[in-house]
Amino acid sequence: MGHTCVFLRGKKKFLVCKIRPCSSTNLIKPTKLGSQNIQGFKGGMLNTKQERYQEMVENNLGRLKMIARNYSAFDNSEDLLQEMLYQLWRSFDKFKGESALSTWVYRVALNTAISFSRSRNKKIQLLTHSDVGLDEPQHKGDISQSVRVLEQFLANLGKIDRAILMLYLDDISNKEISTITGQTESAVGVRIHRMKQRFKQEYVEE
Repeated sequence: MGHTCVFLRGKKKFLVCKIRPCSSTNLIKPTKLGSQNIQGFKGGMLNTKQERYQEMVENNLGRLKMIARNYSAFDNSEDLLQEMLYQLWRSFDKFKGESALSTWVYRVALNTAISFSRSRNKKIQLLTHSDVGLDEPQHKGDISQSVRVLEQFLANLGKIDRAILMLYLDDISNKEISTITGQTESAVGVRIHRMKQRFKQEYVEE
């Protein structure tokens, strides 16, 4: 027997459904990454830039960790996080405010992650419950079951679809997702619709 889960997109419901039980076989436990990972990029730079960069990282560190765990094997997730932080620092002066800062951060981080993933060609790391929009179930057992479902679903998506779904669940608009991923806004909408249908086919009980 399955149980009912509500997957949230920000404050909006992504799916409300009864899901089938799924196995935890081959799931990878994520490593914990601390805020100390950002310290190596601060020394010897202009104070104003340091402070702006530090604020940007603190505001987006959770998203960066999420991307790192989804585009690398667990033993490389910290390496990927460091690479994203380096690329963000390296490109920081190029941000001209033509888009929201969070949009720019996502774009740089995802481009770095996809390149990293291709070069390493390793199995992706999966989301933890703290990173995804899950409505709080009444029983703790439902939490782990819901997380496994979403982990398995994300693991089987292509790199672009995975990025789009992570952004969508973070309540990013289709227009912003289009800017970040380079897909057209209509293509983003189509991909989201197809992922919803695929999720229902694979996990929702009749």
